[in-house]
Amino acid sequence: MQKIEIVKRKPQCIRIIKPIKPSYWDYEADLWAHEDITKIEEIGKSNHLHQDVSLFEKANEIFDEALKVARSISDKYWRSRALSNVAEAFSKAGRSEEADKIFDEALEVARDISDKYWRSRALAKIAETIAIPEVKIEIPKRILTEKDELEILLNSSFEVENALVEFEGIKIEPISIKKLKSEKIKIKPNFEPGMNKLKIRVSFDFEDTRQNIEKEFDLEFRATQKVEEKPKLEKMEEKAEEEKKFLKYKIMALAGGGAFADVYKAIDENGNTVALKIYREGEKAFIEEIGNFVQLTKRLNIPYIVKPLDFGSNPKPFVVMQFYPMTLRDLMRINPELKKKLRFMHRVAKALSYAHSHKIYHGDLKPENVLVFEENGEYYPAIADWGGGYTPCYSAPELYRSDGRNLNAKSDVYSFGVILFELLTGESLFADPLDYLERCDNVTVKIGDKRLEEIVNSCLSKPELRPGME
Repeated sequence: MQKIEIVKRKPQCIRIIKPIKPSYWDYEADLWAHEDITKIEEIGKSNHLHQDVSLFEKANEIFDEALKVARSISDKYWRSRALSNVAEAFSKAGRSEEADKIFDEALEVARDISDKYWRSRALAKIAETIAIPEVKIEIPKRILTEKDELEILLNSSFEVENALVEFEGIKIEPISIKKLKSEKIKIKPNFEPGMNKLKIRVSFDFEDTRQNIEKEFDLEFRATQKVEEKPKLEKMEEKAEEEKKFLKYKIMALAGGGAFADVYKAIDENGNTVALKIYREGEKAFIEEIGNFVQLTKRLNIPYIVKPLDFGSNPKPFVVMQFYPMTLRDLMRINPELKKKLRFMHRVAKALSYAHSHKIYHGDLKPENVLVFEENGEYYPAIADWGGGYTPCYSAPELYRSDGRNLNAKSDVYSFGVILFELLTGESLFADPLDYLERCDNVTVKIGDKRLEEIVNSCLSKPELRPGME
């Protein structure tokens, strides 16, 4: 078998291909695995070959030979690494269909590595190669006065280049950032008192493509005025009048949020504490979610389901629900005694069983969607956010892979098993989404209690083998 060696003439070009004695490969397999990785990485940098038609054919020959070299590496870890690099080179050469197949081949080799440490490293490297950076845009302070600067935080999951930040809704000049990883931008915007919508769009270069992300924010600009000193009692009355309100609800604190809405702890006109969910993404998302939510909860007459108390669309789409002081995630941190944990999960199972009997399935069961209240030292659930969805590390594999379409009772059973394991052990069943994708179809657990192990493992089995929630 002939090996290749790449000799560089100048950056991003290759010139000479030399044969390497096959005996060296037989003599020092791991050493040559490293050597071959280096050669293939050089090939992956040869993009400029395709700008010269006379070199195009030679480049493709080299790519094909690189693939043969990669497949010949005996060590599975280095073979998966080599295949991943070759796939990246094929992708840059415009051979995307072949690149996808080689990525799949690299993934198959990586999953076949017996040593768990090296298997996880190989999978992580493949994920790193095909990953698209996540750029988050945040504005910490959204109520500003004339004296304030607008502060914008940009954070990328890894460094990207040639970022351009553009603004819509408020007159702000675009900002260029050569290399973006973590950036704080401070701007003095043109001040127009009142509510303003600001859309921020960030574009950047990644792997020879231009990526875009955008996010919209509601900002309030308040004019500052000098006022005469007033008596203390009058000041207190004014402060009470200026407390932030939403219709008849007095907002006390931000309690949480998700992709579409922010949730606030609030007080209604009767002095009751409620959860006020105000939607950011417009009326369509509100109508869809609230319509499903109201119809579902009308049919679920059981104490362990979150009920809507009020909803509407003006001045913004909103829904008001019962307020619960903590989630199952908080309960996991409290770590009550085993009997209380089991009674709590029995109540969750009763709620799911009742819903399933009405052909209603949750789909996105996770600790954050199971609210908790305490009474006389006992913990009770209230399941929220019904109506579908899925989350890696908690959703059933068939639900995740079908993009949420294969929703049924058995998918909720799988999520129940994941949560039960986490509540009992204090550990996450899956370390991260990559670990989840690798093991979610074939996972068994050890808890130290045979009966509990049987329950959890039956929940995590194949769909046709999972029990019902009865």
